Formats: sequence, C-alpha cells, structure tokens
Amino acid sequence: MTRRFLIVALVSLAVGAATLWLFYAPVPEIRFIEFRYGQHGRVAVFRISNDSGSTYSYAGYSPVSPRYSLRIPTASGWQPHSHGSDCSTSLTAQTISPHSAMEIEIANAPSSPFSLGIHFERGEFEQLRSIYWPRSRISEFFDWVHYRINPKYKGPEPTWSTVAQTK
Repeated sequence: MTRRFLIVALVSLAVGAATLWLFYAPVPEIRFIEFRYGQHGRVAVFRISNDSGSTYSYAGYSPVSPRYSLRIPTASGWQPHSHGSDCSTSLTAQTISPHSAMEIEIANAPSSPFSLGIHFERGEFEQLRSIYWPRSRISEFFDWVHYRINPKYKGPEPTWSTVAQTK
C-alpha cells in the first residue's frame, strides 16, 4: 500500500510540475522605454528582455524588427490599432536567447497611448517547425475546442508591452 501511494504521489508531482512548466513558463517581457528622434523621425523604443532559461522564437524582418501588433485604449477596452506590421513578405524566424535583452524601435507610432504585442513561442524555430508545420490533428482539435467554447477566439494572445505614454 505504501509503495502504491509513493508511486501515485510521484506521478502526480511530475504531472503537476510539467503542467506548471507548460502553462506558467515566463515569456519575454516587453517594456516601453522612450520616444526618440532618429533616422526615421520619431520612434518608440521598447526593450525586450528574456530572463528565462529558454530560447524564444518570433517572426521578424530582422532580429530587431519583429512582426508586431498594436492596440490602443478605448471606452470599450483595448482595441486593435490598424498600424501593425502586417506585411508577411520577407518574414524569417528570429530568436531571443536565454538571459538576454534587445531594444527595438517602432517608427510612425500612434500619437495616443498604445501597447505593442509580439507572438513568442518557446524553443528554437527548427523545433517549432517540426511541432507546428504541418499542423497536427491534435492542434486542429484544440483549435476546434477553443472555437466551440468561445466563437470570438482568434488564437493565442501576443505578449503585450507596458503602455507607451505620449508626452
């Protein structure tokens, strides 16, 4: 009886730890730093910090030019802003290494307060490609469940930055 209890306890502990690792692993943090005037006029500067022990991948045009979304506050809550980087031409896989940071500049930023969002996936791109492309039946099933539970579901949310306040 004691051996069975010990085995069940160890398996439960392992499952709990794996669940925490999958769902609560830290993602890179995006913080607004300042507005600057540079080569392209007024730009918003953000710092992306990966304080975790994992590599994260994201789509980008270069390591310091990620594909991003913008949102602005409205009376009905945060809403998407049309000025994101929507062009998918020349996108490549980029990574941010564990315990590293970088600064990015967003040109033509909105004049009102806004937040920047980037989709990060834990792992190297080659690992992710083998998992997500081609899409597996399991990932299609979970997407189907999400859409059945919440028809407004549009996929995973990006990591959002602190709010860029205009002066």
